[in-house]
Amino acid sequence: MITTLKGDISRLDFDVIVNPAGKDLMPVEGVCSQIFARAGQGLIDECQSLKGCDVAMAKLTKAYDLPCQAIIHVVVPTFVNMEGEKEILEACFWNACAQAYSYAREHELEQLMVAFPVLGSDRGYDKRQACEIGVRTIRKLFREYPDTKCIDVVFVCDDQEVYSYMKEELKHAIIR
Repeated sequence: MITTLKGDISRLDFDVIVNPAGKDLMPVEGVCSQIFARAGQGLIDECQSLKGCDVAMAKLTKAYDLPCQAIIHVVVPTFVNMEGEKEILEACFWNACAQAYSYAREHELEQLMVAFPVLGSDRGYDKRQACEIGVRTIRKLFREYPDTKCIDVVFVCDDQEVYSYMKEELKHAIIR
């Protein structure tokens, strides 16, 4: 299932939240800084010990002072005329979902609630297109790997414009 809501991802009591991180996995602006601010020093310490991550790849940490159980950090670049931008953004969504699926299997969960920001939407990627890519990529993952349907994805938008685009995209996705 894929849905959306408007709110602050760092305050949600979901199983897992996704953090749009930089390569060093340290706090960057936007959603990432909200997550780190609420999670506390433990998250900073653990992320430093991970020694970074490659673009579009994902790593899992504890949630520390957040109400969720874990955080998936996916490295989302700043999109400024980057070659292969669409494919990179698709890989960000795909790899974060793959990490969520691994977490569900490791913890023997029948269902996993994952809160996603609209990756790329606050890093220079067209907001409407980021919504379309996110929904399309996750639907493709669910089609190609039916076991991943144990993941319930909720796109959490802290920006009204992105929230409107996501609602529109989800409406169109049902028709397609």
